[in-house]
Amino acid sequence: MGSWASLVQKHPAAPAAAAKSSSDSFEQFKRAAREKEEREKALKAQAEQVEREKERLRREQERMRSREDDEALEQARRVHEEVQAGGGSWSVMVSDDGQWSVTMVSGQWSLWSL
Repeated sequence: MGSWASLVQKHPAAPAAAAKSSSDSFEQFKRAAREKEEREKALKAQAEQVEREKERLRREQERMRSREDDEALEQARRVHEEVQAGGGSWSVMVSDDGQWSVTMVSGQWSLWSL
């Protein structure tokens, strides 16, 4: 019986040290989990920003294509007015990529966009 009592007296802080070690380990675990969650949130926010930028660029390219199409049609309209004023007949071709050409059928000129 004396030997058990001597063990307890020699290491009275052992259970407290084990509890403290467990508490420290748990705090480290919680800290690592918080840091991981913060990194994941930052990566998700970054990915969302990239997607928003891609969408903005897509819309801008679409607006530019539309503007180019409008300009090509306006140029064709002006040529049409000039040809009609001169009394000739003409043809206009506009491709899907916005390229266009105007040709005077009964005259001598041809106009191509670049």
